[in-house]
Amino acid sequence: MSEATRGEPPPPPRGTSIGWTELAAGVVVGLLLAWAASWVGFGGGVSLGRGTWRSAVIESMDLYTPETFALANPDNAVQDRQLRAVSARLGIDVTPDKIALPALRYRTALILAFDGQPLAEIAYTDAGGSPVLFCVIDDGKPDAQPRMAARQGLSYVAWSRGGRSFMFVARLPEDRVAELALPLETRF
Repeated sequence: MSEATRGEPPPPPRGTSIGWTELAAGVVVGLLLAWAASWVGFGGGVSLGRGTWRSAVIESMDLYTPETFALANPDNAVQDRQLRAVSARLGIDVTPDKIALPALRYRTALILAFDGQPLAEIAYTDAGGSPVLFCVIDDGKPDAQPRMAARQGLSYVAWSRGGRSFMFVARLPEDRVAELALPLETRF
């Protein structure tokens, strides 16, 4: 008598697994949901009383841990596609060579928005796995020289050039953030 005729369920399928593409997509969706939840939970990023895109990024970065980007390990083809999407959306040339930083590992690039303006968040991790972000927004601001600041345990360098504003932010000492951001300041 076969299993089907005895009323027993068939054995569970073997070898089902999630592919790297699905896993990477899940990580990106999770990051976007976490950012959106922080945005709503903190009153649209105005909890610092400033309501700026930098405040929104800093608020969302509070949610990032070393585990946030641990599984995001895109190959060169995926990284290239992500950066081409950022380039197209922001109208600037963002390539793997231009965003490469020797002490940091590229993890992903997200396209977000703030007040209707495109906002790119390029995520890295340092040797200890801590998240580091390079953000670009197409906000039409006049050129401004890099300035260093610290807020909520994060250090950042911010500047504007060519109608876009940039920010490099990490949970590192100010001098280390300034050192890591310097190549990006000269390229963008």
